[in-house]
Amino acid sequence: MLVIANLFTAKMKAALTVRQQTGQRVDSPAELAERRNLNAYMMAGTAYPKLLSISPRDYDRQMFRMLKPGSFLTYRKLYSADVLDEVAAGKAVVLSDRTTAMYKLASLCKRYPDHEFYIARHRFFLNPLVVYYSRKRSAVRKLMKKWGKRVKWLDEAGVVSKWHHDTVSLGADFSRCPKVQRGEAETLDFDHHRSVFLLIVAGNGLACAVFLAEMLLAKRVGGYESSAGPRMHPHTMSIRRMAARRRLML
Repeated sequence: MLVIANLFTAKMKAALTVRQQTGQRVDSPAELAERRNLNAYMMAGTAYPKLLSISPRDYDRQMFRMLKPGSFLTYRKLYSADVLDEVAAGKAVVLSDRTTAMYKLASLCKRYPDHEFYIARHRFFLNPLVVYYSRKRSAVRKLMKKWGKRVKWLDEAGVVSKWHHDTVSLGADFSRCPKVQRGEAETLDFDHHRSVFLLIVAGNGLACAVFLAEMLLAKRVGGYESSAGPRMHPHTMSIRRMAARRRLML
């Protein structure tokens, strides 16, 4: 019974922490490069295509070859219904920054109650808050210096932290998505643990039946001995017979 109880506890812990995934995930650039049947969409006007094309890694260059003229979209079109319909159907992926993706998907996931969006486990680009510009142009250098001062002021004033809190901590709450809520309810359904409960009930029932049978058998044996008198060992009986014969001879 201890083994069954441990099995039940382990299964409950697994059900609370792991949800079965449907479909084939894309969690790294190498996996995306192998899925050439997928459409990749990203924000237009960024330096990412250039970085992919000159990357020393083969899968980055393969990702660049996957990009088409229609792959570069504006911010509104990147998270439009047409693009998200393809993503939900497993036909496309969106290459975007994590903060924007979490915020937009958390607010739009209610439209897709039968699908589940996810964020890739491995980052595709490791360049947070990076802007590429040419140092040869003095006007651009002056603009970037002023822009850097503005960003520093916003950060020191707490505006950036407030924005991150509103978008990621509050806005990107995936628990509001119907797929997540329903998935947790299905995971904790009794049907998923019926076999373990049946094993526990059967084991306890068998133990109780054996215990009751032993009690009844003990009562019957005890009653028989009390009515027939105390039973003597055969060796003791033979000794008594020999003693009786000696008394008769004397």
